[in-house]
Amino acid sequence: MSGNETSLNDDSSRLRDRASSAFQQARETAQRADRLRDRATTAFQQRRQQAARAEERLNNRVDQFAGALGLDPDFVEPVQLDDRGEDIGFVPTDRGRDELASDFAADRPFVEPGDALIDADPVGGTRTSVDPAAFDDVAARARQQSAGQQQFVEPGDLDAEVTPGGVTGVEVRPGRQDDIAARRFESTTALDDVDPTTDLERTGDGFGLSTQARRELGAIEIDEQLPDIDVGVDDIAIEDGQAVFEREVRR
Repeated sequence: MSGNETSLNDDSSRLRDRASSAFQQARETAQRADRLRDRATTAFQQRRQQAARAEERLNNRVDQFAGALGLDPDFVEPVQLDDRGEDIGFVPTDRGRDELASDFAADRPFVEPGDALIDADPVGGTRTSVDPAAFDDVAARARQQSAGQQQFVEPGDLDAEVTPGGVTGVEVRPGRQDDIAARRFESTTALDDVDPTTDLERTGDGFGLSTQARRELGAIEIDEQLPDIDVGVDDIAIEDGQAVFEREVRR
């Protein structure tokens, strides 16, 4: 074999070696790229799974918080309490506040939704109560409505006790029972004006007319029965609780 043929063979071998080496390097590079893609895909999937689990936990907590308040979960919003987003609190949305106020008022006589105070703290929780600034309005409403349900009673005769939880009681104010009784006698008898201080006296279960008031009432009733005689109070005596015309007796 000549020297030229040997040289050509050597060059050809070197070319094949270089080509084989380049191919091997390319294959290894492609394999590394595949491994990187696989790792990237796995990391992405893990992050996505972690995010999905975190969202599920958050939704469960939203459901629990909303259920405790009696709200739809859409009426509750999370509040991030730290920089990393690991500490989450919850508060009602504006619509949730309206729902809480309406529910609170519906369960409490004389309280309207506008009287409710919603104290929503993502750490301390959410509480609904009567706004102290609305106490006077609630008390006035309680007196007005309660008086309207009782004969002869006026709002000024009543006291209403209001607390953050609502109205705890509506009662007749001390010293106003006689005013109510006076109106009752004015409405149910022929007396036009009954003075609580002079025309009433206490009985076992309330108030009755004084002797003088009964004489006045007797004079009116008997005068109607005797149209030809002018019957006055001085002509009336009270015997066994009844008004008696006594003019002839005196004569």
